[in-house]
Amino acid sequence: MAGRSASREAERRSVRHQRQEEARVTADREWRSQIKAKHPLAGRLIAAVTPKAQIRAAPSHVRAWATGAVGEGKVGEVLDAIPGIIVLNDRHKPRSRSNIDHIVVTSAGVWVIDAKVRPGKHLEFVDKGGPFVRDQRLIIGGRDETRLVDAMTWQVEAVQRACVDLLGVTVVRPALCFVDATVGRFDHRPWMVRGVVVCWRAVLPQLLLRPGPLGRQRMDELARRIATRLPAA
Repeated sequence: MAGRSASREAERRSVRHQRQEEARVTADREWRSQIKAKHPLAGRLIAAVTPKAQIRAAPSHVRAWATGAVGEGKVGEVLDAIPGIIVLNDRHKPRSRSNIDHIVVTSAGVWVIDAKVRPGKHLEFVDKGGPFVRDQRLIIGGRDETRLVDAMTWQVEAVQRACVDLLGVTVVRPALCFVDATVGRFDHRPWMVRGVVVCWRAVLPQLLLRPGPLGRQRMDELARRIATRLPAA
C-alpha cells in the first residue's frame, strides 16, 4: 500500500505531539492552582496576567509526514493503473529507518520513484555551469533543492544490491515524481537532472511503458527478488 509507512509515522508523531501538548496544559493548570494556594492574593494576580497554555497545532515537520503519505498514495494510484508493469510500493531498506516509495519493474528495466509533494510550487531546471562544465540544478519555488536529486543515489544502490545477479545489462533508473507542483507552459517532457528523471504524474505512463528486452518471466523474477530483499515497510 503506497504511503502506508508514512501514514503510520504521521499518526505516531501526531499522537506524541498531542500528548506533549496535553501534558503542558495540565502542568499549567496545576501551577495555577498551586500558586493561588500559596499566595492567595498575589497568586491570583500572577495567574490572571499569565496567558493560559493552549493546545497548539502540530508543527510543520509533523504535518509533512501526512502530506507525504497523501502524495505517495496519489502516485501509487497512477502506477496501479498502468498495465504491464509490476509495482512494489513502500519498501523498507534493511538495517535502516529509510524506505523507498515505489519500485517499478518494466520491460525496459527497473525504476525507483520517489514521490514529492510541493503544492503550487514551480519546478525549474537550471544549468549553472559554463561552456565546458555542467552544473545542473533543480529549483523548486525559487529555492535550490538539488539535494533531492542527490538523495536518490542510496535508493538506486539498495535496489541494485537486492538483485544485482539478475540485472545483467538492465539498469536501475531513478525518478523524482512531483505531486501538485507546477511547470512551465512548454515543459511537456520530464527533465534529466544529474542522471535522475524529474517528472510529474501525467507523464508516468509514457515513461514506464517504453518497450524493452525483459519478458514477463524475468520481470516476475526481478520483482520477487526485490520484494524479498526489500520487504514492505
